[in-house]
Amino acid sequence: MAEILSSHKNGYVEVVAKEEGERVGRTISINVGSIALLEEFHVNRSYRDLGVGSKLMEETERLA
Repeated sequence: MAEILSSHKNGYVEVVAKEEGERVGRTISINVGSIALLEEFHVNRSYRDLGVGSKLMEETERLA
């Protein structure tokens, strides 16, 4: 299963999924008041249907 990492910078939150050092997916969101806006969501085609997107969204929601 891919490793999930997160970082915060200038109000943006980036959550990245990595497999063997390669980025295989990510989300970028920004919190505006009490609302979190998802600006980008991507999972590499070869990693779809493996739960990577679900893990990315779970971490994104946790950080919102």
